[in-house]
Amino acid sequence: MVKFTFSTLKISFALWMAVFLFGITSVKAADASKGEALFKQHCTSCHKVDAKLVGPALQGIDKKYDNAWLQKWIKNNQALIKSGDAQAVAASKYDASAMNVFSFFTDDDVNNILAYIAAYKPPVDDTKKAGSGANDSADPLTDPKVYYALMGVVALLLGLGLILVFGTAALVASVRAKDENRVMKSSDVTDQFKIFIRNRFVASCLIVIAVVGGSAKFIQAARGVSLHQNYMPEQPIKYSHKLHAGINQIPCQYCHSGASKSKNAWIPSTNVCMNCHKAVGEPSKQNGQYGKTEISKIYVSAGWNPVDGKYFAANTPIDTVKAKFKTWLTGQKNAAEAFDALDIDNKYGKSIEWIRIHNLPDHAYFNHAQHVTVGGQQCQTCHGPIQNMEVVYQYAPLSMGWCITCHRETKVKSLGQDTEHTVEQQGGLDCAKCHY
Repeated sequence: MVKFTFSTLKISFALWMAVFLFGITSVKAADASKGEALFKQHCTSCHKVDAKLVGPALQGIDKKYDNAWLQKWIKNNQALIKSGDAQAVAASKYDASAMNVFSFFTDDDVNNILAYIAAYKPPVDDTKKAGSGANDSADPLTDPKVYYALMGVVALLLGLGLILVFGTAALVASVRAKDENRVMKSSDVTDQFKIFIRNRFVASCLIVIAVVGGSAKFIQAARGVSLHQNYMPEQPIKYSHKLHAGINQIPCQYCHSGASKSKNAWIPSTNVCMNCHKAVGEPSKQNGQYGKTEISKIYVSAGWNPVDGKYFAANTPIDTVKAKFKTWLTGQKNAAEAFDALDIDNKYGKSIEWIRIHNLPDHAYFNHAQHVTVGGQQCQTCHGPIQNMEVVYQYAPLSMGWCITCHRETKVKSLGQDTEHTVEQQGGLDCAKCHY
């Protein structure tokens, strides 16, 4: 029989406290910021924390299931389902779409994601913050207000010049009339004014003022060549960034994956759209004004059969494709017009021809990865509050002066250094940095 002494109880208590404290330390070790990065990279195509997307809302999932089960489910849900686990089988019936397998996740990765979900707070919709900073200001050399202000200054100078010339002419005429011991006449002033106007120096000054004023408009227009601020073309599909990047919080780099690793941000292929739209075929409640028509255009490009939930076979007759889409659009408002808008004969199986909005001159070099990865800039720095745009337009002028202002004011950290420097101090204003 085991005897429990006071010393034994103290040792037992110490062991239990050690286990308890270790458990607390393990929980605290979870890094929500790392979890946020993993969540946005791997999970946002199907999940939101606070609302249903393809999969269920994940808020409170750590309270609904224990950590050991969540580790198995997230890493390999298919294996857990096949094992006959009751919770896994029940979860698999939530949606017809199978959850991806993340076997490359470590225990820490899963814990970090769960920590992010537990600490999640809905983002604040603040349009002003999205594009705040020096980059919001328009290029003064292309701003019409600056031109009109300059013209006002020129007109003022010209007026002052004429007043001075006329005043001088009056004084000279008055002195001459006094010397001649006669009363000054208005004709004396007029004659003297004509003499001053014919003076080469005075005439040169007036011509310079007039030329500067006349050239101002030309200079202002020349500075605006190849600048397309507020350009907002009609795209082949009515794609809402407000819905995708704002309401659904899909990270910009999920679609524009080249932004962090390439010169170009890349226009997403139709396959990227289909990652979500295999399951999301109906318009959302927040953005339902377009109906099924716009999503159907994606299906036509991808060769997706929305009725049967699978891709059309390569040898499928075009009439069969059309019949499926007519069935799919049945009940849609203006179904006949919606079907015609799909233009299946010309667009079936072909890439979507998106229209480029932001376009720099050929002699200007811009590298997305250098700004996003090294410089740590957000997409909103150049593109404005993209998460609030129903239709995307060019927010900033993207002029040389606008870029220089940013390079003068933006601070970054050099590799291996803790101190911050402006881009200008690191050679960011050298011509060769941006021009070939």
